Amino acid sequence: MIAGLDTTAGFLNLYLYKDNPVFDAYISMSPELPMGMEEQIPDRLSAIQKPIFYYHSTADGDVKKMRNRIIALDEVAKKFKSQHSITDTTILKDHIIH
Repeated sequence: MIAGLDTTAGFLNLYLYKDNPVFDAYISMSPELPMGMEEQIPDRLSAIQKPIFYYHSTADGDVKKMRNRIIALDEVAKKFKSQHSITDTTILKDHIIH
């Protein structure tokens, strides 16, 4: 399992691009996503051939631009569910993650 907050949460997604991802679980809290990752992550999750748990979250206190991209990632990920990956999202109201 790997977990990250903010910058490290965005960075942990790079491990998904290994031919055989090192981690079986990814916990990404308020990630700072590189451009285009909200489309690329679901594509990658659907291509992985082993069980993967992927969780991301955002909160009202997050920077609005990043929060909107995390929500967009969630919408795309819901469409690309794989038999091998389990995705989950938490969108927190009136809560700030630091």
